[in-house]
Amino acid sequence: MEVPAFQCPSLRNTGFFYLRYSSSIVKLIKEEYRWYKARTSFSGEQLQGEVYEKADMQNSHFDGVNLAESRFYAVLANALFTDSNMQAARFENVNLGEAVFDDVNMAGVVFGNINLSGVTINNAKLTGMTIDGVLVTELLAAFEARNG
Repeated sequence: MEVPAFQCPSLRNTGFFYLRYSSSIVKLIKEEYRWYKARTSFSGEQLQGEVYEKADMQNSHFDGVNLAESRFYAVLANALFTDSNMQAARFENVNLGEAVFDDVNMAGVVFGNINLSGVTINNAKLTGMTIDGVLVTELLAAFEARNG
């Protein structure tokens, strides 16, 4: 029995099909006429401007992926983003628990209604970054002046 699947237009040339199942997007690989769920891994795909709504993308790996101007309303817990472009992406009502971002362009990204408990930021360019309208560079300068 074949599983009804669809192929995302921006992923046409990847040879993978995606199944909508219980509000999840699951990457499927056809092997000997059987479909197996695989850990979703994206490498080098051009996925800019896509909308990921009510998508379960936990444990996914995005390596060298262009996600610029994409919108995420999804579960991305334990996701790994490496060497990817996420410029001007929007994250709203997203679970990013234990997600890792390494060598990622996040210029102009908007996070809305976000829990930043336990977040660590290292070696980041913070020019123009604000938290609740306050420049982070000014906060760090004030902290340095006070604690010298």
